[in-house]
Parts: sequence; C-alpha cells; structure tokens
Amino acid sequence: MRRRSLVGSMIRDEKGSIIVLVAAACLIFTLLFMGVVEYGRWLLIKEQAQTSADAAALAGSVSGIRSIVTLQINDAVKGTFTVTGDERSLIGQGDWTKYCYAYGVFPCSYQITDRRIEYDENRAKKAADIFLAENPTQGKSSIKKVIVHGDKNDPYYPSVVVYVATKLKTMFPNSDVFPDEYNFEVCSQGDTFFKDPSTGKWTKAPPDACWSDLK
Repeated sequence: MRRRSLVGSMIRDEKGSIIVLVAAACLIFTLLFMGVVEYGRWLLIKEQAQTSADAAALAGSVSGIRSIVTLQINDAVKGTFTVTGDERSLIGQGDWTKYCYAYGVFPCSYQITDRRIEYDENRAKKAADIFLAENPTQGKSSIKKVIVHGDKNDPYYPSVVVYVATKLKTMFPNSDVFPDEYNFEVCSQGDTFFKDPSTGKWTKAPPDACWSDLK
C-alpha cells in the first residue's frame, strides 16, 4: 500500500513537471512569435521609409536646377570672349548668338569651357517634402534633414541628400517585452547627372554621401 502511494506521488509530480515545462515552452514560443511579427513589421516599415526617402531625394535633385555654362565665343569681328549663363537660354534658345556682332553675316561660333549645376535650395527641400507626403509609410515619417551639395568643390556635388526619421508604434503595447515605440532613420542620395565639358561624358556624384554629412 505504501509502495502504491509512493508511485502515485511520483506520477503526480511528473505530471506537474510536464505541465510546467509545457507552460514555459508555450510562453517561449509566444514570445518568439511576437518577436518575429515585430521584426518583420519593422523591416517592412523601414523599407517603405527608404522608398519614400528615395522618392524625396530624387525629387529634390531634379527640382529647380539650372545648368550654368561658360561659353568661349569666337566672333570674326569682336574676337574671342567668354559668356556665362543658363544653358537652356544660351544654347537651347540660341541666345548666345545675341553676343555675336552680326550672326549669320560674319562667322561666329562657341565652345563650352565649363558647366556646373546650380540648385534652388528652397525648391529642392520643398519638393522633397511634397514627395515624402505623397509616399506615406505605415509609421509616422518626416524629413529630418535635407543637405544640398551644390558647391562644385564639394566631393558629393551635384546631389541632394535626404534623411527621413520614422516612428513606429509596437503591436504589443504594455507588454514589458517590446518598447512602445521604435525610432529609426533612413537616408537617400539623389544625384543630378551632368555632362562634363572636359571629358564630354555624363557623370554624377559619388554614391556615398549618406551619413558622411553627420560624421
């Protein structure tokens, strides 16, 4: 009788241990599931934020830009001299001929000696804001900083760099496991292609301007 009682006690203890182990395993798997869901959602929102930043940077790099050229004009009467101005008007609209003594009567030609990209910084930033608003994320995203590399001596000229900050609320608030809110930043560089008169080739800025501005 005593032996049966001892065996029964051992069985009950074993069942109790199994229940504890099962409960612990369920808790662990639940936490793992929550972690996978949170991480997957974070990756998705970060990708959305990156896409929005890319659109904003691209918009900033093409909005309100001007191509400024320096022309060497060779005029049969006035000689050789230089003129600097907007490429669209000087060359595209043929305004360079106005500097010739009598274009069409005496020989007159031009040669591009320099070209640079000039940004309208306010328009670039406004365009970035607009495109970010038109490409919303599931989190709360906003432009933190816009840097315009418009100086020809700048190593990242010509480009516009946009930093986007995003706030994402957790799906499991008050869980004491995950923070109530995630904060992260993404960066994108929008390049402006231009034709280098010294080489005759189309070129753009080095692609590593992101985060270098903040160092």
